[in-house]
Amino acid sequence: MRLQNAIIGSPAQRVVEARVGKLPFRGRHHRLPRKLSDDYAVTTKVLGSGMSGDVRLAHSKTRQQPVAVKTLRLSNCPSEILASEVQIFLCMDHPHIVRLFDVYEYADHLDLVMECMQGGELLDEVNRLGKFKEDRAVEVTKQMLLVLNYLHSHGVVHRDLKPQNFLYDCKGSSHLKLVDFGLSKFRGQRERMHTTCGTMAYIAPEVLERNYSSQCDMWSLGVMVFVLLSGYLPFKDTGDKKMQRKIMKQGRYSFDPKRWSTISAEAKDFVKCLLQPDNTRRLIVQSAFEHPWIQKSLTQPDEAVLVSASEALLSFCQRPPMQRVCMSMMAWVLSNEETAAVRDSFLMLDSNHDGVIELEDLEDLMVNKTSVSRDEASDCVRALDSTGSESIHFSDFLAAMLSKRIAMRDDLVAVAFQRFDTDCSGKITATNLRQVIGDEFGGKDVEELISEVSTSKGGTITQPQLSAYVQGTELSVKTNALWVSPSTVKFKASMDQKCCSVQ
Repeated sequence: MRLQNAIIGSPAQRVVEARVGKLPFRGRHHRLPRKLSDDYAVTTKVLGSGMSGDVRLAHSKTRQQPVAVKTLRLSNCPSEILASEVQIFLCMDHPHIVRLFDVYEYADHLDLVMECMQGGELLDEVNRLGKFKEDRAVEVTKQMLLVLNYLHSHGVVHRDLKPQNFLYDCKGSSHLKLVDFGLSKFRGQRERMHTTCGTMAYIAPEVLERNYSSQCDMWSLGVMVFVLLSGYLPFKDTGDKKMQRKIMKQGRYSFDPKRWSTISAEAKDFVKCLLQPDNTRRLIVQSAFEHPWIQKSLTQPDEAVLVSASEALLSFCQRPPMQRVCMSMMAWVLSNEETAAVRDSFLMLDSNHDGVIELEDLEDLMVNKTSVSRDEASDCVRALDSTGSESIHFSDFLAAMLSKRIAMRDDLVAVAFQRFDTDCSGKITATNLRQVIGDEFGGKDVEELISEVSTSKGGTITQPQLSAYVQGTELSVKTNALWVSPSTVKFKASMDQKCCSVQ
């Protein structure tokens, strides 16, 4: 089977678009004539190796930022397995999951372009320190729980959770991100799986029995927390595979007094509640947040952050549809440094810890923190809902933050332009735009959207035109110079008045 047939024009594409929207799939997935080498310069430096291929260092030709490129070859793995990994990865949109910038598809392989995590593996940090202090261990555990709740809430089972798959985003950072979805599956919380997979030291007993559910991830979490607190694995490699499997199935482990004497009773109980051989007695991810050990690490929302987020969301919703389209595209190409500026605000607004913000909560926030009416707030938040799921995802939030808290520089607009220019012609046509967003956006068809930007009779958009439009200026046809349009002045004045009236 050709890889193209497994993704494009298949149920897999419809699943991705239903989960994250058309633009996040079509804007990041590229076929010939666009190639990886058009947008990135790949080096020979290998950052890591996985089951399906090496990960190499590369740099964006437009923004000069480092990225990681993973090549998945049909010769190394069946197409349906590769398609499943890419499909799930394309659906991932969370502050604690590495971002997938682009996918380039060819007849015999895929190139995946991801964030370059430069802070090292969680396992390396455990080995360096011997073990984590308890306050740091609970903070790391909370981050891993946020990822798991997002995955399980969206019907994804990871099946290979281990410290090697959690990376720090940059040197000196405490922010972790999950990588590698090679063994992940779309499954409901009660749906059973029967393939033995994963890394032996972290595999749940029921996986060895080949009859398991998403609860296998919670066991793996328990093993990781055990390692964080003690510096050693609860189930050591005996050298005898039969004995190893027997120990793992029975879930026999002990707390070494030398390592655990200073650990709190709450932390020990949390580990015990996860390392339950009977998965029906094991904590589910939602109840894990209610455990006393986790509860003490949760923080209350900051009032200033809530007000700032409300202003940015209001500003975004009141922008013209084509500006929102462009900002939504730019949200998917932001660097780690740019997303870091606002990700804590998103997590603060995610009251259910499931990786999305409920529209009802957002509407209440706008009414309470700005001068808008309930009807205005309702219209506003619906403009943010890109999938009709009654919630907004991390990238929806990032797009809104571009209006206030993230600078819309020319290089950022240039990357967005490349993704709309699907045939590499140097201009955006109605056909190009339709391929990325569909027939309409915000109640306007693609021809109307292009007319918001284009100054040419042919109905096409050049990169300078797009850059000027997105940043609130226009190109003078006669002088090719930038000038602020009357409509932009009116829009900015309106927004200034709105922001001045924030309570």
